[in-house]
Amino acid sequence: MKISLKTSSSLAKYLPAGSVGNKAELEVEEGATPQGVMRQLGLPEGATYLVVLNGENVPKADQVARQLADNDALAIMPPLKGG
Repeated sequence: MKISLKTSSSLAKYLPAGSVGNKAELEVEEGATPQGVMRQLGLPEGATYLVVLNGENVPKADQVARQLADNDALAIMPPLKGG
């Protein structure tokens, strides 16, 4: 199934070839989860990411079990830093 994926420019290097800027259409397996997509992309493990699925925040505890559906819009962003 296909999902649309958006990330920040700092994470765009993890997107597959053919991606445009910080956006990609990604083929994922049925039953894929946000955490599975992060692994598929090779994002650093142990880091905390802001995950938004179809405009709704997905808490870290739900990123392992929340299943994606065909044509979902997933955004994965690094945490904001500031001071």
